[in-house]
Amino acid sequence: MGVPFTSQQLLDAFEQFNRAIWPMPLVAYALALLALVLAVRGGRGASAATALVLAFLWAAAAAFHASALARVSSLAPAFAAAFVVQAVLFAMASARGWLSFHARPGGLTTAGLSLMLYAAAVYPLVGALAGHAYPRAPAFGVTPCPNTMFTLGLLLLTDRPVPRRLLVIPFLWSLVGIPAALDLGMTEDLPLPFTGVLATGLLLGRDRPRVHRRPAAGGAGAR
Repeated sequence: MGVPFTSQQLLDAFEQFNRAIWPMPLVAYALALLALVLAVRGGRGASAATALVLAFLWAAAAAFHASALARVSSLAPAFAAAFVVQAVLFAMASARGWLSFHARPGGLTTAGLSLMLYAAAVYPLVGALAGHAYPRAPAFGVTPCPNTMFTLGLLLLTDRPVPRRLLVIPFLWSLVGIPAALDLGMTEDLPLPFTGVLATGLLLGRDRPRVHRRPAAGGAGAR
């Protein structure tokens, strides 16, 4: 099934939204930087604040669906509802301590920082080279695709299992973004499905229950 709107309609929606909420994209960048610093620092209070930043980012993207995208797509209300649900989940994660952020040296942290760097810095550059210059472009911090990549990257900086309910919508959206990347020429979104599969797979692999075998009856432990 094709995308029910054109690339020009989508870029128009981004432009209208970005102009209407200015300077919110700058605020989003500041909050994202704060979230990164807090995730590296770790601790209960820092983790709660980081989860609140994620709640804000998803609420901002929900507003894009509910306002600008709703003018060109009948699916926008459903997308907005899903993003509101995700924002509420992150707010609950903040209040109930579901997430523990504490970046440590290793492959997951490297992957997470790479995804976050792409979402915040490389993504808009790739878009500009493809002809999607701000404000006619998906702005980091307030639109769905860069926020999804940033979120998945930030979750890789956790040091305890991430509740699977927090992964469902970001993973599904990473797949929903494929038609936009291919049919509408949104080159900056091409890594989105890879990001979703990679980050979700890494988190599920890290967090899967470990089975510890007991020593055999006649083994070294019985001597």
